[in-house]
Amino acid sequence: LLYGGPQERNMRAGTENIIGITGMIKALEMAYAEIDERNRKLNELHSQLKKGIQLIDPTVKFNTPENNYLPKILNVYFEERKNIEWLILNLDIEGIAVSGGSACSSGTEKSSSVIDFIRPNSKGKNVRFSLSHLNTSEEIETVLLTLKKLLVT
Repeated sequence: LLYGGPQERNMRAGTENIIGITGMIKALEMAYAEIDERNRKLNELHSQLKKGIQLIDPTVKFNTPENNYLPKILNVYFEERKNIEWLILNLDIEGIAVSGGSACSSGTEKSSSVIDFIRPNSKGKNVRFSLSHLNTSEEIETVLLTLKKLLVT
């Protein structure tokens, strides 16, 4: 624990990180200036991924709502089938980082309590795909080709 210093009326120790504060201001300015373009791109990538998954597996169900969603996340439910329990591990082996649960349980296969409520006693696999404005359409195509290889064979 740190005790306050007299220069801050004994409220906190140390000096403000002026360089860090200035850097944060600049980063926020840059992000805000690009927000519309980033959202447009995220929506395109989200749509490309969703449509591609539907073509590969028409039985798929989406846990992400149709409206009022963040385009950075697409949560997909794949019906039970042979080797479905290995889907996330196999995607990881192929170099594709996905999750079976919420962001706060990354690194585990523990599902989200929200998804468990939506799909109680489901035998399939929920997969959370996270997108960034830095992703490319080509990367989405790689994910789709990999999913097709893993799900169809």
